[in-house]
Amino acid sequence: ITAALVVQVSLRLEWNEFFLFSALLAAAAMGVIAISGYVRRRKYVRRRVMWGAVVVAGLAIVAAGGIAIAAAQARTTARDGYVGLLDGLEYVQDGKVAEARQTLYEAALDLDDAESTLDGPLTQMARFIPGLAQNRNVGVDILGDAADASEAAATTLRFVDLDELTVRNGVVDLAALAALEAPLDDLESTISELRDTLVEAADSNWLVPPLTSRLDTGIRRAEQVAHQAEATAAAARLGPAILGDDEPRTYLLAFVNNAEARGTSGLMGNWNELTVDDGRLEVTASGRTADLQTPGLRSLRLDMGPDYLQRYIPFGARVRTGDGGVGTAQKYWSNATITADMPSVGDVMA
Repeated sequence: ITAALVVQVSLRLEWNEFFLFSALLAAAAMGVIAISGYVRRRKYVRRRVMWGAVVVAGLAIVAAGGIAIAAAQARTTARDGYVGLLDGLEYVQDGKVAEARQTLYEAALDLDDAESTLDGPLTQMARFIPGLAQNRNVGVDILGDAADASEAAATTLRFVDLDELTVRNGVVDLAALAALEAPLDDLESTISELRDTLVEAADSNWLVPPLTSRLDTGIRRAEQVAHQAEATAAAARLGPAILGDDEPRTYLLAFVNNAEARGTSGLMGNWNELTVDDGRLEVTASGRTADLQTPGLRSLRLDMGPDYLQRYIPFGARVRTGDGGVGTAQKYWSNATITADMPSVGDVMA
């Protein structure tokens, strides 16, 4: 009864001073019980237990040897695939589509070969050995998922032609831009799935440090590329409307000088008015900030919230006019970038 109680307590022990702390305590407690039971058994029983332990230990050694041999065989292709995957993602970041496509395709072949080796007959026994099983299974899953993601990304990049996104005679090809939306969405989804796979795989305390280190590097690179792919896909999705696909658009381009600092970059010195219609770009007006500082500003009331006005009235966001009304200081264009909140800057300039 006492032994049974100790076993039950050991199996339910939750005392995590460090990784495996409770497991080691449970193993020690049950080891004492096992040894006590062993020495009290008859000789023929002890002999059978001994032979059983030898067989189990032998199988564990064979399993460890098998996974070591398989890991050595898969090492070269796994390393080449890992490096190729990182290089391919870097090419994606740099916009080198052809290089990224070829590199990711070759990485997929290497990773698939390494996954087949690590999942071969030599490692099957390791699936039942604690510690070995976790590393073996994570390695197989990561190699397989990374190979699938690399191949999917390479396939998606076949439909991405960034060379078409050029300005010819002041016109952007909106059809070419819109055609990139679907493949870029697929690329963003593929890279995000790869990142999630790596993150899930890294969430294990059983992994050996070299594998954890490589996972961390892969996660960081995948996160960077996933964010960039998401932004690029959004540009392809929103770009046609921004470039006047449905109606002409007018934009103010403000050029700032950091020599005189403001909350958002620096003092606005020059500006351009950019008109976009069906992808055609045209500068329809330009000048210096002083050209915008007209007397009419004194009768213009900024449509900004009370928090904004409370902060920036001392800088000219609101002034009293001679007839008792309110307006904006003529020189407030010089302070239009005074706030660090870019949307507020855009509202003021609009």
